[in-house]
Amino acid sequence: MNVPVAASVVTVLPTTNVLGPVAVVPITISNAVGDDSLPFLQYQIGENTNWQNATILSVDGTVYGSSPRVAALPTGSSHTIYWNALSDLGLINTNITVQSSAMDVTSMGSWSPPVPFQINTGVSTVPTNTPFNFTSIASLPAGIVFNWQGGSNALLYLQRTPALAGTNVMWINIWTGVPSPFNFGSYTDFFGTNKMGFYRLKIVNP
Repeated sequence: MNVPVAASVVTVLPTTNVLGPVAVVPITISNAVGDDSLPFLQYQIGENTNWQNATILSVDGTVYGSSPRVAALPTGSSHTIYWNALSDLGLINTNITVQSSAMDVTSMGSWSPPVPFQINTGVSTVPTNTPFNFTSIASLPAGIVFNWQGGSNALLYLQRTPALAGTNVMWINIWTGVPSPFNFGSYTDFFGTNKMGFYRLKIVNP
């Protein structure tokens, strides 16, 4: 006899914190047989009845999609979703509602009850990243190596431009780092040799 297995159940945990450009959304996922599950997130602005898929950067500090599923014990497993709210919403200061679901190895669960949040993507109300500075920049045969200290829990963009003259300087993102608990980082620009270039690191606080 085949015994039906219940799909994963997700609960979005309410918080009094204002969500920022990189919105931190705590959830729990439970699964009757403990199958690891992939979480999803949707948002709704004000009284708008259209739910939109949220761009998830990472779950528990791991890039979303690189580790397809996370723990979902029968008693519930706690996780943190990092949502690129600035990319999805632009600069905004308003009230939203959020819901989440998860997919185990066989089926998609139902969406959780909506939870209201306040969001402000233009201003970081509770900065959590530490002061940032480059610790070394070295030119190697393979390219230019950048090492830095700081910037934990922030969205980082390493950018490059060929020139600083003029008013239409175009900075190109050559690396994007998702929010991470680590207080250091490194990146090698393999296309940075044999030509002039200018670099900067853009930091977006959660």
